[in-house]
Amino acid sequence: VDELRAAAQVHETFTELTVAGAEPHVVLREVARLTGHAVVLETLAYEVLAYDAAGTDPAELLPDWQTRSRRVRTGERTGYDRASGRLVAVVGARGRDWGRLVLLCGQQPPHRHVVVAERAASALAVHHLLAAGGDSLERQAHRDVLRQLLAAPSTVTPLAELVARAEALHVPLTGHRLIGAAIRPRLSDLPGPPTAASTGPLLRDLAEATALATR
Repeated sequence: VDELRAAAQVHETFTELTVAGAEPHVVLREVARLTGHAVVLETLAYEVLAYDAAGTDPAELLPDWQTRSRRVRTGERTGYDRASGRLVAVVGARGRDWGRLVLLCGQQPPHRHVVVAERAASALAVHHLLAAGGDSLERQAHRDVLRQLLAAPSTVTPLAELVARAEALHVPLTGHRLIGAAIRPRLSDLPGPPTAASTGPLLRDLAEATALATR
């Protein structure tokens, strides 16, 4: 009976989040609150897009994330990997998977935690569909790290956490030099006066091309 009540509460919570189009960090916060475990949203290339450390130290959660996460295989859309102690739910919709929700359990999770992971993955998939016309989650994550780098890390995010976040995005900071670049798009080819609607796709394509050229 307790499990049924808990499952009903989970369904209600994530239905509200889905309808509201909740941002990923809000969804992950609810996952951490309901399970008491750290949770990470990653791409299929194991880049960390968002996380909630559930009160633990992110600087210990994120280092060497890609290497450790690459070893996790469950063979199903939602499954528990006993070797790593991770509950993993694939995130995607309409036959297009783009990420994984990883819950660090440490031991076999109860059924209600599996329900939480599945409903959270569904909410994230819906948000991704609704936000398809905007910046990708990857670009948002990179922009957030850059903003914190420029805003005195010691007063915004602990330096160790910021370094770990960047490395989990495949942007290692240790032993590297960061170089800024300003790119000016050519808007003369647009059919009319520049507007947010007309320049948005152009700027996103330009940002993607610039990122690829600098790798």
